[in-house]
Amino acid sequence: MFRIILRCGTQSVTPPNITLNPILAKQLLSFGYASLSTAFNAGLTQLLDAYEIIPWRLMYTQQELTELFQKLGAPDPELWAASQIQEGINQLGRFLFLRQAWRQILDESDHTWIQSTIEESKRNPGAPYSGSGPALERLLQNGADPQDLTDVVRGMQSDLLFRICYLLSDPQIIEPELQDIHFGLFQLDEDGRIGEAIDGLHESVLHTDPTGREMRPRGNGV
Repeated sequence: MFRIILRCGTQSVTPPNITLNPILAKQLLSFGYASLSTAFNAGLTQLLDAYEIIPWRLMYTQQELTELFQKLGAPDPELWAASQIQEGINQLGRFLFLRQAWRQILDESDHTWIQSTIEESKRNPGAPYSGSGPALERLLQNGADPQDLTDVVRGMQSDLLFRICYLLSDPQIIEPELQDIHFGLFQLDEDGRIGEAIDGLHESVLHTDPTGREMRPRGNGV
């Protein structure tokens, strides 16, 4: 489960007295923190929400992660797994979100969306987005190739995905009084508690293109 959160500024948090899960305690020591309070005040709340959630990167061995990434269809599964284990990056959360996001983007070989869009516009001519249907009809009547239409729309969709992912890393808010506002995507546990942050998504948008070409044209030798 994922949640997008608005964060405003930074806040020092001192948790109550608790007994640490030994896996988490070991991980804190590996980061150089002597106590949970120190870790929280240093900003590790992104990793250890409510002192109870075990980060995904601590739940698998590197080999197990490699096999899981391979099963999920990730390109270079060994690299994704190695980064999660060795660098402490929530690569499983990053890949899963991007995989699901790409599934909302047109498949380059599927042109059925054109006719379905035209038909839906005729059924509901006053609905939002209904102007797309007549526009597509005119383009087809003027000799437009359905593959060209799909390539254009798919390119715009993937570019929008990149821009939204980048917005999570840099909100680009110009008003001085709002400079401490940031956006973030976080992984949730089954009870809806906030877990690890999922950062830098824009860096992997092209790498997770299902075609494997990173949005380059077909037949360019890549």
